[in-house]
Amino acid sequence: MFDELAASASVAPGGVAVGAWARVENAACARRLSAIADVFEARLAADGSADREQWCLDNWNAVACAVAAHHGVSLGVASHQLMIATTLRDRLPRLARVFAAGRVSFRLVSTIVTRTMLVKPGEAAAKIDAEIAAAAVEWGVLSQDKIEKAIDDLVDRYDPFAVRRMEFNARGRHVDKASHGSATARIEAVLFEHDAEAVDARLDAMAATVCENDPRTHAQRRADALGALGHGADRLVCLCGSETCPAAGIQPNDVVINAIAEEKALTDDTAVVLDGPEPERPTEPVPETSAPARAPAAAVISGTMLLAPLLAAKIAAGATIRWITHPGDAPPEPGIGRRRSRRGLSAAAI
Repeated sequence: MFDELAASASVAPGGVAVGAWARVENAACARRLSAIADVFEARLAADGSADREQWCLDNWNAVACAVAAHHGVSLGVASHQLMIATTLRDRLPRLARVFAAGRVSFRLVSTIVTRTMLVKPGEAAAKIDAEIAAAAVEWGVLSQDKIEKAIDDLVDRYDPFAVRRMEFNARGRHVDKASHGSATARIEAVLFEHDAEAVDARLDAMAATVCENDPRTHAQRRADALGALGHGADRLVCLCGSETCPAAGIQPNDVVINAIAEEKALTDDTAVVLDGPEPERPTEPVPETSAPARAPAAAVISGTMLLAPLLAAKIAAGATIRWITHPGDAPPEPGIGRRRSRRGLSAAAI
């Protein structure tokens, strides 16, 4: 087979020669891996080999060392080559035959071996091998991501433990929030695939509801759209500043988040740039150029803080403001006995 491929490639014209020699290269690589597998099988068949498994230098490392020396590669590369060679010999023999015919590349074979590594030998492994051997010839033109998805689809179809993994992952669904302490927080979530697709599409749709003069980047609008969903809104308010913009207005919200702030924090005019392209991060420390906030931060009841510039620029305009008077500065409330709590005191403590 190899000699026929080489003879055909030597007389192939133009671009046809490129494909022909690629098949020769693939077939030669398959022969090299087969030779590695032969060396390993010979080592296992030698007298006393079964007693070497617990040695400091066992059969696997002994063969890897020999391959590394003759192949001119590191021990790690040789061990990886040995892993692919033995997998093709023992678990993916049909794919090995396709590889020997030069119809698939080493890159593709390496990906297949890696993605099927956890499939145990047996009926499922044989079915996966047969399906991959038939389909892999068409996978060479696909991106790496699409190749991996195609392999995973076959593994999930035949692997008896695929349902168990699905149950395990499904029960691990969660949404967590971690505050950074600089007016931003990180949201991490694990959802069902179809729900994640729906959220992703919804964020894109909401990010597209503003006009082209909105100063935020697409990524920032998606982030703000997630926040708007949390407030019960189904659209974003445009920040272009034009009174004639159809998407202008105040961002609606249906959720109450209690924060305590000084009055001057609501109109803090510290110069900050919260929207637009992300600035380049310096590789060396630079002197701070931004002035400190002119008003104290607001305290959210959950325990986090809202810096005054963020409160004034993004929150105060659409918030419901309730003024709280310190009980010591409030006048006496008539009709309230000693044993009854004062409403002003109760409100101040919320």
